[in-house]
Amino acid sequence: MQRQIGATATPEVECLVTSRPASQLAPTGFLQFKRDYWGVESGLHQRLDCSGLEDRLRVRHKGAMHILGLFARVGVALFVRWCKTQSSIRLRTFPQWRDWQAGHRWHMIRQVTEAPT
Repeated sequence: MQRQIGATATPEVECLVTSRPASQLAPTGFLQFKRDYWGVESGLHQRLDCSGLEDRLRVRHKGAMHILGLFARVGVALFVRWCKTQSSIRLRTFPQWRDWQAGHRWHMIRQVTEAPT
């Protein structure tokens, strides 16, 4: 697989390896798995770690980590739904949504507890 990051960067070659035979996973399917992986990394991971500051949490109790992780993922799901209602592309950022939610806490609670209309 060839990739280039930025317009002036030198192209890089990355070798992908799998234990599956080609009859079970064609090269195009393998590339799709790789693209899907980076879709998760640049979507969910970006929102949780970079925008949501999840890496800065210093929680040690396993149960608390699970609960906070669940709430963070619910928050991202609500964010994605909220983005679809924003007309300006500048407003469709996770920090913008988090700031908006800080002033509208009951709106978020209703989204989680009430059936969609």
